[in-house]
Formats: sequence, C-alpha cells, structure tokens
Amino acid sequence: MINPNDPLAAFILALLDDDDGINAAAYEKLIDMLDKKGEDDILAFVEDNVDCGEKLDETRFFLPSKAVANLSM
Repeated sequence: MINPNDPLAAFILALLDDDDGINAAAYEKLIDMLDKKGEDDILAFVEDNVDCGEKLDETRFFLPSKAVANLSM
C-alpha cells in the first residue's frame, strides 16, 4: 500500500486520477523513473491499478476512481 501523503505518491495520484490520463510515452517514462529510483511500493501500486483506454485514437493511462477511493487520504 502506498502512502498518499508522500509527496511523490501524491503527485502520481494527481497525475493519473484524471479522466484523460496520460499518454503511453509519459506512462513509460513514469514507470521507468519509479523503477530507477527504487520506488517499489509506488511502482507496484501503479502497475496493479492503472487502466488504459482509447481517447481520440490515442491510448491513455489512468487510475480508476475505485483505486483512488481505496486509499485513505
């Protein structure tokens, strides 16, 4: 479980808790950064909870509302 009060976790939650989400290139860079920085808890949370969908012919990555609601902020 991640700590939503941790500044990095809070930033990532804000970034991904959006109906539009982020594009595939940004998501790949996010995953790579978390891996290189050793942020294993946040990386696991993102990989386990992020969903993807098509918007304007582009794949977008986002956190479903239920994943964010399960965190105690």
